[in-house]
Parts: sequence; structure tokens; C-alpha cells
Amino acid sequence: ALLDDEEGAAGKAKGKAGVAEAMHHLGHAHLKKGAIAQGVRSLRGALAVRRELHEGKPHKHVVASLMAVGSACRRTGATDRALAAYNEALAMGRELRGGRHPQVEPGPGAA
Repeated sequence: ALLDDEEGAAGKAKGKAGVAEAMHHLGHAHLKKGAIAQGVRSLRGALAVRRELHEGKPHKHVVASLMAVGSACRRTGATDRALAAYNEALAMGRELRGGRHPQVEPGPGAA
């Protein structure tokens, strides 16, 4: 019975990951179609599922969702929300890969 429970939990996690990925891609499709509000909703939904799935811990899929939400918010003119998402993604990327990684180092002139 314990093994069944573990397989059940793993199956649920895999199912949540699939839902999050589908929502992420759906959000991008809405954005491409010009349905910005729907795209933002789908991307935020994917982010919420990914945060839950990874129990609030840093993960590359959470970073990807934060970047997508930031880009979508920027398209709507919600610059403050975009900046918040981008900054959180950058901080999480630094935590995941380390501050010396070339993809997460501040650029020239960055504070």
C-alpha cells in the first residue's frame, strides 16, 4: 500500500507538471494570437502550478514561467509587474546557477 501511495504522489506531480507545461504553451499561443489578457492569465496559472509543484523552491521551470509572465506583462504596459517578475527570475537564476554564471551576472553599468 505504501508503494502505491508513493506512485500515486509521483503520478500527481507528473500530472501537475504536464498541466503547468500545457498552460505555459497555451499562454504563449494566446499571446501570439493577440489575446494578451488570456495569455497573461494562462502564464500566471502555469507559474502558480509550478510554484506549488516545486514547493516554493527555486526551479528552472519557475524561472521560465516568471520570464514569460514578465514578457506578457511588458506587452500589456504593466511595467512594474514585468520588472517584478524579471527581478524574481534573475534572483532565482542566480540562486540556482550561482552569481558567477555568465547568464546571470549583472551587465556593464548594472547596479
